[in-house]
Amino acid sequence: MIRRRRGLGFVLSIAVLLALPTPVRGGETSDARHRGVRYLLGVQLPVGGFLNEEFGLTSTGHKLAITAIAAHALVATQPDEEGLAAARRAFEFIRRYEGELIKPRVNGGFDYTPWAAACGLLHLDGMRRRWPGDADAPDPSDLAAIFGEFAKRTQRPCGGWDYRLAAADGRPLTDGSVPFLTATMLDGLRAFGLQEEVRRRAIADLEKSADGEGIFGYSHEGKYAEVKDQLWWEPTEAAGRTLHARTVLARCGRCSPEDLKRAVVKFLEVRESYVAARGRSEHVAPHEIAGYYYYPAHYYAMCALRALLATDPKIEEYALDAAGKLVSALLSEQAADGSFEDAPAGGKAYGTAMVLLTLREHEDLRVRWHRDLKAGLERARAKKRAVVLLFLDDNEASRTEVATFYEDVLAPLVGRVELVKLDRRRHSREALRARVYRGPTLLVLDPRREAPLKEPLKKVIGGRDADDLMKLIEKALAAWSAEGV
Repeated sequence: MIRRRRGLGFVLSIAVLLALPTPVRGGETSDARHRGVRYLLGVQLPVGGFLNEEFGLTSTGHKLAITAIAAHALVATQPDEEGLAAARRAFEFIRRYEGELIKPRVNGGFDYTPWAAACGLLHLDGMRRRWPGDADAPDPSDLAAIFGEFAKRTQRPCGGWDYRLAAADGRPLTDGSVPFLTATMLDGLRAFGLQEEVRRRAIADLEKSADGEGIFGYSHEGKYAEVKDQLWWEPTEAAGRTLHARTVLARCGRCSPEDLKRAVVKFLEVRESYVAARGRSEHVAPHEIAGYYYYPAHYYAMCALRALLATDPKIEEYALDAAGKLVSALLSEQAADGSFEDAPAGGKAYGTAMVLLTLREHEDLRVRWHRDLKAGLERARAKKRAVVLLFLDDNEASRTEVATFYEDVLAPLVGRVELVKLDRRRHSREALRARVYRGPTLLVLDPRREAPLKEPLKKVIGGRDADDLMKLIEKALAAWSAEGV
């Protein structure tokens, strides 16, 4: 057995990051996101679904899971009229076919149906959370309840979920868990706050599914001695799965930041072995990594970096560097048609949606907005930073401008200022104090002043290009620094 080194923290960070590509700069992901969305819109079925090239409509698990992930990706990436209309059609497709969850549907010897409920829960929650505030969002609560009941009905005695019907020797399986499926189902149930007892049992199964080194194997058959004493996986193959499970357990309050850090570092350390398996569905020698591990591992690496940064601002430089380099690697894999694919087992629509969601996590990590002016000012005072406040009108045009312009332009300021974003109408009192009558309008504020909104260091109403805007902001920040900050 390979022993894990204790107390890693980010000791290995420099060596690991040197092995990754150069990080992306602001604006480099915009074209990739646009092309990815165009691909998804182009392959969406007239009835709203997104399919796997291998199984088509025959696999309930594939078609509902992929459609839910794609709906989430569209809302997260292009929340305009076109993107939201496509997400609505996807939502209605899921509603049309959810009745197939009543019975198993075997494809290639496996029942992938649990993935429909697991991804349906997780990504319909993502869709509803990211749906713009001024649009009439579809209500997924009834579907979530159906998926929650499916999770309860199909939970194995051990507390996990499995898509295997038989063991390697052909015996029918009546118990057992595949941790990356169990983690996804648990995450979805957590997101909707459903089935508390089912979640409790799932957490217990996951916690017992890690071996003595904290590594999660591919599966077990309900006998945890298989996990503890008969290790047939190896740490490189298990790195992405372990990161996935640790991220979900952290969301449930059952994984320490230090253990989550170790999982991130381990995956980054062995990422090149995952690159070697990309494009293949089978488990590839020498580490037995399957290509379909690839994009989930990158997605959860980004989620984990974002979660760690939220709890420990001291790792900002590391997190931004690691996240940027992961994105740079992903962008190099985009096909000429705008798609991404990690393995035929998932397919292009799935791969493209997963990458778009990873890029969304990166944007949320890279440009971190306060939604409360008071909190932004308090943090700015504590950090001795200025505040960049952006007022916007919560409509399609304003959201598009923020997503395609301001987030890229302001990204280089992360770590130097506190960013606050407010809807002008919902925060009308603050807007009137700042004499802001339309959005987007940007202000640079001195948090030490008694009335920072009335005396901004700079006020810029829309219509500037990126270079002009940055010059104005830098001039205001220079004046701020000249005052002895």
